[in-house]
Amino acid sequence: MKNVYDFSLMPFTRIIPKTPFKGIKEKIDILSSEVWYSDLLTIKNQDRPCGTYHIRSTNMFEDITLLKSLNLHFEPLQKVKSVGGFAHKFYDPKPGEPYDVYGVICKDEKHGLQWKEAHQSKPTDHETIGELLGYPSCCVEFFNEVWGKTSIDPIWECALNSEHEKIDDTTVKVSPLSPETNIIPRYFGIRATPHILHSMNCEESKEFSEMFLQYIPHKNALMELLKMSYTWNCYKGVAMISNKMFVGITNSMPFKERHIVHVGEQK
Repeated sequence: MKNVYDFSLMPFTRIIPKTPFKGIKEKIDILSSEVWYSDLLTIKNQDRPCGTYHIRSTNMFEDITLLKSLNLHFEPLQKVKSVGGFAHKFYDPKPGEPYDVYGVICKDEKHGLQWKEAHQSKPTDHETIGELLGYPSCCVEFFNEVWGKTSIDPIWECALNSEHEKIDDTTVKVSPLSPETNIIPRYFGIRATPHILHSMNCEESKEFSEMFLQYIPHKNALMELLKMSYTWNCYKGVAMISNKMFVGITNSMPFKERHIVHVGEQK
């Protein structure tokens, strides 16, 4: 990858509320839990064939019980290191440490087996996986082009594909803002779509979000957060995401030069 250092930081996230928004972290925790659960319900109700799931070695009974209660089949794919925060890739667990079993959830076992075959193919068949996930083909094509080749967190590339104003070589402003496709705060579970978008103007992703959002009890509160203006400021593996209510910090691309994406009207 060009213009990046050859290192990555282990996954982490932290939210720092701004005064007087001290309750925002608890609000985000509730919404992110609803977003996570809505992902499972889209599979349970067969809005799309498959999704992904991690069965944790430390919570195996609870995780298996939850999937059984939703009548979902789990097809295991690989054992990965348990991490905190937002993981852009998998890490191998060390002997004796907690791990996750990463796999596919589906209603029909045949879809899980199709995914497994696509996952094990060389190279990975991302087109089939994207189709099983129900994601827009334009976003699947984008993922196949950039992930692991130019980026493992392609916010910058997504911004360049969106309607934007170029402020300088490493700073852009995306406008107008569409809350359904605002993926800047995705690291903290705040999102209206579960996938990486090829553009924040993607109309197919906006349609996809309607299905995804129907299962979120506090949908209006989620959309209010997504309507806010955000700044994504990424440098040397750390991304700082800020709006009027909080500053969030997480792991991202190890850019040699600071890259900044403004989304919405900045005040």
